[in-house]
Amino acid sequence: LFSSACSTMASGAVGLLVATLLFGGICFALVLYLVSKRPAEYQLLISMAVSTCFCLWVFWCCTYMAQLNPMIGPTVKVKEYFLDTPSHS
Repeated sequence: LFSSACSTMASGAVGLLVATLLFGGICFALVLYLVSKRPAEYQLLISMAVSTCFCLWVFWCCTYMAQLNPMIGPTVKVKEYFLDTPSHS
């Protein structure tokens, strides 16, 4: 019982870690690209790119964690479930 719950939580944490590293890499590449185009405005560009990436990451993180443990799941009625299965008699 507990091992399946731990493996589900661990897989969710791995996905979160991988996506966090991916967002960080994209943000770093975006900062390098923008600063190379306009070096005179590097402070504004860095703050703009980092805050944009952070906001996108927070939005994605909330969506991802909400799907790990949904509050409303599919409901299966027992009567409907047994009507669809073939009879063994």
